[in-house]
Amino acid sequence: MFYAKKNTRNISADFIVRVSSVQNATWQGKIEHIQSGQAQLFRSFLEMLFLAQEKLDTLGYPQPDTELRSWSNKKYNYLSRGGKTEMANCNEQEVSLPVGGLSFLIRVQFRQNSTWQGTVQWLDKKKTRPFRSLLELVNLVNEAINDNAEVTPEPRMWTEKEFVS
Repeated sequence: MFYAKKNTRNISADFIVRVSSVQNATWQGKIEHIQSGQAQLFRSFLEMLFLAQEKLDTLGYPQPDTELRSWSNKKYNYLSRGGKTEMANCNEQEVSLPVGGLSFLIRVQFRQNSTWQGTVQWLDKKKTRPFRSLLELVNLVNEAINDNAEVTPEPRMWTEKEFVS
């Protein structure tokens, strides 16, 4: 007996990400899963990624080609919902964005090699770029934020120090 394999090649998960503020390279805003209409606020880019990954895992698409490694055999919980998280205030430089922030449509088409592939559309400028990894996605969004920031943050550079034993 033959079973038809479910075609997951053309299935994508689409998210609208609205970055409303940037403080010390930490993005804050709202992420919305388009297909379900569910939205969540995020306080950092990492939290936004975990929210999206949790949604992709719940839906089961795009289907990953590898299983993420873990320190335990338990299913990884990306976000701890129990404790109250306070954001540190350590002389952060706030970057002003245009009123309403910046908006992006992130379409995750594949989850291969333990990362995402797809397209990101900068809705404010009507530009679309493909990305091959989360690192490329981060760089594209960060470039858009920096190009539209009214205050350009000082770039952080590695400094050379002698090795102290």
